[in-house]
Parts: sequence; C-alpha cells; structure tokens
Amino acid sequence: MATSARNFKNHSTLHKDRVTIVMVAHEDYSSFPKAIDKFYENTDYPFDLLVVEGQAPHAIQTALEKRAKLYKNMRILYTHHTPLLNEAYNVAIAHARSPLVFFTDNRLVPEKGWLSDLVRALKLYNCDVLAPLVTDTDGQTIAAMTGQSFLATKQALTVLGIRR
Repeated sequence: MATSARNFKNHSTLHKDRVTIVMVAHEDYSSFPKAIDKFYENTDYPFDLLVVEGQAPHAIQTALEKRAKLYKNMRILYTHHTPLLNEAYNVAIAHARSPLVFFTDNRLVPEKGWLSDLVRALKLYNCDVLAPLVTDTDGQTIAAMTGQSFLATKQALTVLGIRR
C-alpha cells in the first residue's frame, strides 16, 4: 500500500510513547477474560487497554468489570449492539490517548515482549502501520496482516481516513 510507506511521524521518540491496545470481540465474548489476562501477563511496554463490548452475556460483563477494577489502565467501552469489527475500532479510536494504537481481537494470545518488539520494529523500519505474524500453537505462521491485528500511528489513521 503506497500510503503506508509515507512518513507521518518522526519515530525517534517512540520508546517514550504509550500504546493504546484496542481489543474487540471476535464471534463470541467468552475468551475476553483469558485474552485480557494474557495481555497483562506478557506485555512489558507501557500501554492502556480499551475493550469494546456490545451485548456480552452478564457473566462476561462481570468478568470484564472485575478486570477493569484490577487493571487501572483498562477501560470498557460499551455499545448498544454488537458492533462490526470496523465499528468497534472506530468507537475505540475516539478514546485512544496515545500516539500509537494496536488493534486486536479476543483470540490473540501474545508472547512475552511482543509489544516492545513491535514498537522497536516500527521505529527501526520507520513505518506507520505494522502487523505481527500470527502463529498457531506449533509456531507455524498462519497469518500476517489479517486486518484484525496491527499497530498504527494515530497520524497514519487520520491520513487514511480511519480516525474521526
């Protein structure tokens, strides 16, 4: 994509930046609690977590609220219906407070150090959008840039017309 090759930001200060992680539901809500816990367990880079929730069962809502109290940098964004993927991302973008935003769904279970590695690669390659390789439990690559997990600068999102 030609637009992603443009430089919208000086990446020399990215190590000081927080990342907003936007997590949305994929097909069902049941894996939210485990996914959230894994993100906190395996993320060593400063971040805020925005969880977009729409019509989850009561037990899942309770589990999310419990985690929001436990993890002070987590917020739940409620919608009145189950949003489509892009709708959920748009809801969250308006609440992102950092220059970098990582989009994912509740199926992703990150490895230790994953976010530091992504931010380092963003800086090293001076890019504005970067997607991790997604692997199965045997370590085989099953997807790269699925459209559901990627790190982007807020400036790039604005130029691409994604940010409101």
